[in-house]
Amino acid sequence: MARRERGVTLLEIMVVIAIMAILLAMGTAQYRRMQANNTFNNEVERLGTELRNAGTLAQAAGMLQSGVNPGNARPEDLSKNRSGLFLWQTWRNGSVVAQGELGSQGTVRVDYNTNFTYSRPLNPGVHLTLTPLDPDTHRPLGNPAVQVVFTPSGTPLSSGRIVCSFLGRPMTIKLSSLGAIEGPVQ
Repeated sequence: MARRERGVTLLEIMVVIAIMAILLAMGTAQYRRMQANNTFNNEVERLGTELRNAGTLAQAAGMLQSGVNPGNARPEDLSKNRSGLFLWQTWRNGSVVAQGELGSQGTVRVDYNTNFTYSRPLNPGVHLTLTPLDPDTHRPLGNPAVQVVFTPSGTPLSSGRIVCSFLGRPMTIKLSSLGAIEGPVQ
């Protein structure tokens, strides 16, 4: 008596393919989430680094903007709970030396208090600006919402924080400590 070999049925093949498709979909979603999270973390780290670099530049150059008067806050200098996409730029002597976008991979909320005013926004010195961007076109929406001006000692003439969150993970950049980053950056 010959033993009859049995092959794989179409139903078994379909079950295996369905299981593989589910595992692939789960893995792809997790990979995209991880990739976007890493991109956002890099944005936040880069802005914090630029804040520290701006402070170092100001200290090395011994610069303080002549058009800055500490102690007088204007309503237009305050940006409380402003959310969205921002263009950050580091300025030195009226020229942009570095820039990037903050918020393209997550939510950015600016919680900012200032203790200075400006007579000319682009006068010589070292400062950092945050300008709101249109989320669709990435074009600036008006003037900078935040300008951080650095003293010759390298410390900013400002107080406040930039609160960033992505996938429920908050990260805080403290302006008063040269861009120190707090919170989970994982």
